Amino acid sequence: HKQAIKATFIIDNNNVPLCYSLENPTRNDSRVGYELINSKLDKNKKITYISADKGYILNKTDRDHILKTKNIVIATPKKKYKNKIKKERKRLHRAFIR
Repeated sequence: HKQAIKATFIIDNNNVPLCYSLENPTRNDSRVGYELINSKLDKNKKITYISADKGYILNKTDRDHILKTKNIVIATPKKKYKNKIKKERKRLHRAFIR
């Protein structure tokens, strides 16, 4: 059994840490990020963009809450597999219609 710690940092453009969290590594990145933003960051006057990897993709409710309460937008890459699933469904649908 290995012991590990997940360290999550939010840094500014100059790589200065604004806040951080040390968590159990089994916790989902998006939950850790959401809680970190809500508990540690103050509301900004202007919209602030945070760049994150795909592990931090939030649902619409959580994204809207962060924008409304903290004026923060989390920029994450789009989920690519959704398009593959849609294409596969269309292909299967066409195969069954024939």
